[in-house]
Amino acid sequence: MCKDFQNFSKKYQFSQDVINLFWEKYGERTEKIIQALKQPSKNYAIRVNTLKVTSEKVIEILQEMNIQAEIHPELDEVVLLPVKGPFSVPEYEKKVVVDKFTAESLIQGADLFAPGVLRASKIRLGDMVTIIDKTGECIAAGKAMMTAREMLQLKKGLAVKILYSRYKIFSIRESQLFKKGYIFDQSFPSILVSKILDPQPYEFVLDLCAAPGGKATHIAQIMRNKGCIIAIDRSKPRIKRIKEHILRLGIKNLQVFHGDSRNLPEKYHHCADKILLDPPCSALGVRPKLQVFTTKRDIINLVRYQRQFLEAVANYIKPNGILVYCTCTLTTEENEENIKFLVDNFNCEIIEQSFFYGYPGEKIENLPNWQKLQRFYPDIHDTPGYFIAKLRFRL
Repeated sequence: MCKDFQNFSKKYQFSQDVINLFWEKYGERTEKIIQALKQPSKNYAIRVNTLKVTSEKVIEILQEMNIQAEIHPELDEVVLLPVKGPFSVPEYEKKVVVDKFTAESLIQGADLFAPGVLRASKIRLGDMVTIIDKTGECIAAGKAMMTAREMLQLKKGLAVKILYSRYKIFSIRESQLFKKGYIFDQSFPSILVSKILDPQPYEFVLDLCAAPGGKATHIAQIMRNKGCIIAIDRSKPRIKRIKEHILRLGIKNLQVFHGDSRNLPEKYHHCADKILLDPPCSALGVRPKLQVFTTKRDIINLVRYQRQFLEAVANYIKPNGILVYCTCTLTTEENEENIKFLVDNFNCEIIEQSFFYGYPGEKIENLPNWQKLQRFYPDIHDTPGYFIAKLRFRL
């Protein structure tokens, strides 16, 4: 790869700013990282809800459905499903244009629902259609379950039943395993986060920026429904999703609070034994990623926003309390540099993580114990790009 970022940006549909950031850090490896990001992992992770079922029982049910799966060799609650593909997608005359996030879901075989449709015309019920993104890239194909007008006017409902996609994964959310609360679809590093937090029964735990609730419900599972977890999020629709998961999974020690995690009521000050912070980030590690339009300015603004949550943590945590900070991005600014900001400004220290399957963090000058930070790289670990830090506050 040469340093012609403009042509490289056009080829992969990644912003020149992101390519430049990656190049400064990873050099020639940048292309391998972007190629990995543009496709799903070879294995899709799901978390087994051990409050209701064992991993062995989930495997048994999957085998009865003729679905190949295996339990992670070291983490019993993790089941890995193979991702099949890539496959070719037929191109029909009639097209449906979808938004970026919908396209990234459809590429793995999900059905198309009306809210994801941007443009459609002259489509009748039952027509075979090809799904494309805004750049014209062919994503999937299937049978229209609505007319073009309905796709554009309705705010819910199945628009296209997908019959062909580039990759195929077991339809988790439509399965009885999911509906019965036996499983939660979560990436492997995301599952690892709650294990690293190591919540104990009867502790008080805060999950800041908690939606959609995967980590919060996993914490409840680890605590065996004992103690108290408060999950905070400022989005009412996302709060609703957490509550739905709580009911589905049989969680009893998790309360949901609608509000800004940076400004919790005084009753939450210096009361948390442990805090999980997964703040809004640039999500540059999420897979598959068809296009990236993130700018350097976007990342700078996100870092400022993330540090507001980090400052708030110091108000909520008990002396000797534990914080686990994580992101699904690859930038040093949102990861190691944020941890340096925390260590430099508050009485806390980076500590070892009891579960370590990735690589050590990136070396930052004057940041002690940076080797105890954990990173996952899509081109090396076949996971999303991910960052995890564990710190103890010595208040």
